[in-house]
Amino acid sequence: MALDAKNCDSLILVAPSDHVIPDAEGFRDTVAAAVPTALAGQIVTFGIRPDRAETGYGWLELTAQPSSDFDPVAQPLKSFVEKPDAETAEALLSGGMHLWNAGIFLFSTETILGAFAEFAPKTLSKVREAFSAAETDLGFTRLAGEPWSTLEDISIDYAVMERAPNLSVMPYGGSWSDLGD
Repeated sequence: MALDAKNCDSLILVAPSDHVIPDAEGFRDTVAAAVPTALAGQIVTFGIRPDRAETGYGWLELTAQPSSDFDPVAQPLKSFVEKPDAETAEALLSGGMHLWNAGIFLFSTETILGAFAEFAPKTLSKVREAFSAAETDLGFTRLAGEPWSTLEDISIDYAVMERAPNLSVMPYGGSWSDLGD
């Protein structure tokens, strides 16, 4: 909200803190290639080239097979597949139309706030309330505790991503690891 108030054309890259991406330059290039898609009002999720039939990750169903060299070209997301069983994961891997869901997103502040307004309005209302009553403490913004503590315990995937019609996938073919904790 603070970023949107300063500049509603701002982009936000959301990335889990427990991921390792050894090719920082390659990943930056992939993010840069996703910027026009995000500026066009899409919520961009980054899909990782799978190297095994992993049951511990969610998967992203593509509308078109990525190029063999995984050129960073965004495409519409067809669907999310939650953590599959072993047989399903094997089929997803061999089919070539699915990537691992890294939980990394790029979107404009205007786009994500609009998505929350449509799909999770109670969450957005409570966050706005916590933000508007926030206090500054030694340069940190401390959100108001009462409205923040009453927020529903729901991930952004379930609250917005699995419901929004404006989702695109940006394939990433470089090295990536989810450390887990």
